[in-house]
Amino acid sequence: MGDTSAPEMPSMLQPICLLTVAYLSRNYIDDKNEQHLLYVRLAFAFTSCIIILLNLYIYFLINAKKDKDEEEKVIKAKNPQTGKEETFKTNKEYDLSEFKKKRTSLIMNFCIICFVHYKWGVITPLCIQTILQPLNLLKSPLAKIYLLNEANVKRPFDDGSGNNPFLKMLKGMQDAQNTEKKKKRHEKVKKKTGAELRKEKRES
Repeated sequence: MGDTSAPEMPSMLQPICLLTVAYLSRNYIDDKNEQHLLYVRLAFAFTSCIIILLNLYIYFLINAKKDKDEEEKVIKAKNPQTGKEETFKTNKEYDLSEFKKKRTSLIMNFCIICFVHYKWGVITPLCIQTILQPLNLLKSPLAKIYLLNEANVKRPFDDGSGNNPFLKMLKGMQDAQNTEKKKKRHEKVKKKTGAELRKEKRES
């Protein structure tokens, strides 16, 4: 029989929280009410400040880290932006690289949310991010290592792409396209080889 155990609470908590916050923000928070807007903005600003401070704390902890087995630790990880494999000699080097990626993502996300709110006055993204930012931080491998002191986190970190159905579908489409291209190239070579053989036969 298959595994029928219930999913872990953290995996269920995030979607439930997001759906609840989205529902409450759309039905019980008036974006025309100045007091409601003030509370939402203050909550978002407070959460963002806490996230920034915690990330700075993680950064200082990474820099203070000392690898005792620097020469023996080689970490190979694929860069999702370039698709190339990168090699890191120490845990510290790898963690700093991951921190820079998270920092860029955090800044981009913050700018997009603020722009959407400023441009269209939408408050639902602010409400969602107020809850989502702490959840994402606590789920991140760096936070598990440096804030929660979990010793079982393995490097390179799992980006979750293996469990993402959309990425799986995209990879399947790309594999199908590559297979089709290889098949066409093979048929083209076969046709070209056959023509050359016929030409050689006529000349002989």
